[in-house]
Amino acid sequence: MIRTDSKTLYRKLDLARRLMRNAKNSDERLALVNYIGNLYHSIYCLGEKNLTFDHDKSFGGKKNYKKFMRKLDIYTDRLLQNYVSCKDFHQSFFGEILPEIEASINTVLPSSYDVDSQFTKADFLTIVHDFMSSLKLEDLWNFFYQNGNIYSTVSGTTRDNLGFTLYNPINGDIDLFVKDFQYDMESMNTLVHEMGHGYDLSRFDGSVIDYNHYFYLSFYGEVVSRLFERLLFRYLLKNNIKKDTVKDRILFFEDLNHDLILQSYILSLLDENFFIDDDYLDFTAEEIAKMVKKYFLEDADIQGFISQIDDMNLSDVYSYSYGDIISIFLCDAVEEDGFDTEIFSYFLDNRKELFQESFMRECGFGPGNYIKQYHKELNLLKR
Repeated sequence: MIRTDSKTLYRKLDLARRLMRNAKNSDERLALVNYIGNLYHSIYCLGEKNLTFDHDKSFGGKKNYKKFMRKLDIYTDRLLQNYVSCKDFHQSFFGEILPEIEASINTVLPSSYDVDSQFTKADFLTIVHDFMSSLKLEDLWNFFYQNGNIYSTVSGTTRDNLGFTLYNPINGDIDLFVKDFQYDMESMNTLVHEMGHGYDLSRFDGSVIDYNHYFYLSFYGEVVSRLFERLLFRYLLKNNIKKDTVKDRILFFEDLNHDLILQSYILSLLDENFFIDDDYLDFTAEEIAKMVKKYFLEDADIQGFISQIDDMNLSDVYSYSYGDIISIFLCDAVEEDGFDTEIFSYFLDNRKELFQESFMRECGFGPGNYIKQYHKELNLLKR
């Protein structure tokens, strides 16, 4: 069933507050603060716009909430320091793949397909069930759907947000949210993306400290969700399900990935001092464009590109960019041999860690290999 009401979420909010009162240490409190805040967002997205955030009930007062914010600042500093130490690698990696991506995607864009995105409810549910069964994950799908852990919201957490996942790091409870859930291709795509997060978190067996590291420090949080999208596209094409509509979704997917990789490259060109001080968040599109224009062709409209971005948040941009990059490597292995492959298991073991160039190199996730996989993926549009 797809829920539209917030009754269950209010019960989960009460439980989270009780867990907060009994938290064993600051790491549990940090994880629960994040969960409680996301619960408020979730209830708000279901249409309860007058919901008031209660510091006292949720965190035991504003003083404790300020402690949370100070700890969050520590994580932010660690992330930025790690980013600066790896910035040359990011710049080299994205700088090498970007021209190849742009040359390749221009051979298929603009393209148009006959789009028929609507399914019957029965067909939609059957396709999602069969897709998850093909991955031997039908039990996970049945759990989410039959237990009412999937919600249709009236809004996203941001203007462009189509879905999100809620995870309680203490008891492992997971809920999936899809904006304006319809039985169509867009909702199927979003739902499968969020089920990727759900599967990822269901396999998370680390401590609460490990979870906080994963949530606040890692660039790998979107890998499994992007992997699920790729697996869905391949499954639908292989089974001749709305092929033109799927190809249209793939084009949108590739176009979005290009924009994220371009954002990642632009950020990597900025001086490291901007990141240590968070100054990059305060600069205008015109100012950033002037700083990086020498790295682009003279007629490139970098300012226009940047001005269309609501929030070029470094953590989000890099999480989605590396989500695209690493998932394209994992896709063949999982499609052929499932989730117990050595490379996928190795990724799961390392996904909570800060970004390391050595991890990318030892896994063979280099720019040359990425371009080969990218060309192979574009060939799906020619079938």
